[in-house]
Amino acid sequence: MDVLLICLAPEMDLKYQRLYGFLHDDATRRHASIALVQKLLCLDFDEELRARAAFAEAAPLVRYRLIALVKDTADPAAPLPAQQIRIDAGIAGHLLNGTGLDPLIVAHASLKTPAEMAADAPAPGEPCTRIADLLDAYLAQEAQTQLVFYFAGPDAEAKRQTAETVCRKLKTSLIRADVKELVGEGAEIEPLVARVLREGLLQPAAVFLENCDWLWENESRAVYQLRALQELTREMGWVVFVTGKRPWPAAGLREDQVLLEFDFPVPAYAARRDIWRAALDGGDRPADDPDLDELAATFRLTRAQIQDAVLVARNRCLRRAGRSPVMTGEDLRVAARACSNQKLGAFGRKIRPRCGWPDIILPPDILAQLQEFCAHARFRGRVYDEWGFDRKHSLGKGLTILFSGDSGTGKTMAAEIIAADLGLDLYKIDLSTVVSKYIGETEKNLSRIFAEAETSNAILFFDEADALYGKRSEVKDSHDRYANIEINYLLQKLDEHEGIVILATNLSKNIDEAFVRRLQYAVAFPAPEKQQRLRIWEGVFPVETPLADDLDFPFLAKQFVITGGSIKNIAVRAAFLAVQNSGAVHMEHIVRAAKREFQKMGRLCLESEFKQYYDLVK
Repeated sequence: MDVLLICLAPEMDLKYQRLYGFLHDDATRRHASIALVQKLLCLDFDEELRARAAFAEAAPLVRYRLIALVKDTADPAAPLPAQQIRIDAGIAGHLLNGTGLDPLIVAHASLKTPAEMAADAPAPGEPCTRIADLLDAYLAQEAQTQLVFYFAGPDAEAKRQTAETVCRKLKTSLIRADVKELVGEGAEIEPLVARVLREGLLQPAAVFLENCDWLWENESRAVYQLRALQELTREMGWVVFVTGKRPWPAAGLREDQVLLEFDFPVPAYAARRDIWRAALDGGDRPADDPDLDELAATFRLTRAQIQDAVLVARNRCLRRAGRSPVMTGEDLRVAARACSNQKLGAFGRKIRPRCGWPDIILPPDILAQLQEFCAHARFRGRVYDEWGFDRKHSLGKGLTILFSGDSGTGKTMAAEIIAADLGLDLYKIDLSTVVSKYIGETEKNLSRIFAEAETSNAILFFDEADALYGKRSEVKDSHDRYANIEINYLLQKLDEHEGIVILATNLSKNIDEAFVRRLQYAVAFPAPEKQQRLRIWEGVFPVETPLADDLDFPFLAKQFVITGGSIKNIAVRAAFLAVQNSGAVHMEHIVRAAKREFQKMGRLCLESEFKQYYDLVK
């Protein structure tokens, strides 16, 4: 205390700087030194020797950064008594002002008193009462065992509300700090996190450390960072809430510490529906609102994401409708997509759906299967959560469908239509970002994709899926062994993933049987029949395209046995031929475009197919 007062004096009155310079017999040394403190506070040489221990690295003054020792830059090798002493800025501010946070952490930390904390109660089932009871028992002990609470899971808002509810019951303040922002890439955890925990003792206040699982993302530094965090919470922790998305590593716990882990998963379907209703105009939506049922089932969002989505939807309404907006289900779906994780773009291309159910021409049974798939996706929250199937199935709660068929039969269009119908983003995964020739890299890439997909609320679309999901082979060498490991890993990720996955392949026989068993749906896209080809021809040109009277769609549908993708290519090429000639699409343009498509496919242009138009292509 005497050392702190001596160092604090110049903060209160600058005349002490002149006085210290006079006592040092050096006007440039305007702060107290260890030698000066010894002379002021010690009666003899023996006391001066004992006083040196107060400035050791492990001594409280230095360990808790109450003071900083400053070496003389002109003489770095000067003895310990020559070092100057500066009081820490955060400690000086606390002693003089008594309010506010340490200036070194204030940019990434916040302090809330019990009166400032929101009075909104956490969702039912959150462990507020249990935590408060544990803290009451812990704080009542004379020989206290260090108690740390770890909140794991993605629901950051529920974690915050739980901590604030506990603090209100304890009538104590709460300091929140984001460890990832506070520490930064490659920096040491100790200096700044120690200041946050020290601030919790000074205020006093409970400490809420967010994103702590970021500390052990780097495997080479994970053990060191974890131990450093445990040591800091043991030394300076009072009531500490540590949070992260992933579970706490089960290694390195101290005997004098008790770490209690609580899970905060994404709210279940019924809870998500209640949160949507409460966030929308104070809960005045009807209990059977179909939009809320669909939003809760389709988008696995946390409480904070749902609240953000409602604000985004309101802003969208105001931009469109002015002062009296009417929020639609489409506004809410767009906002929910915007508030989901958007990082899947690093692994594939986001496809913006431009087609609807009327645009795809398929046999009735195939259409029925696709619509059943959409219904499965729309109502699976109710079946799993409300009807109890979640208790029966620990894995395989995702939704996977296989599209098989020749190129151009409508597989990609069907994926777009499903995404549009469900109001979800569709990401076509780029296989070049997944498959690697290096052992183990493919699995790492897949792990990152599925990890991002868990919070993206998007559909994963793997085209040419047989490249990834091919059949396992007999192990004859190390290459076969590692190829089989990749496939086994894919099987595992499909079992664990709870989102929607669409696989498309031209070679369904090459798909491993183990994948087929894990599919909820398998749809074979056939080549279109004559009547279906006629409907495709009649709908392939946009309404704005000028069409000549000589177009003979029945002839084209009968004579050209091709897929819808080829018909689309012919229509586009014919439009470009027409725009530079007559300005309208004639039969001549379509026939010539068909010739180029046949050449591309390696097919001969036969007179039996082109009949009276054969002279245009021979």
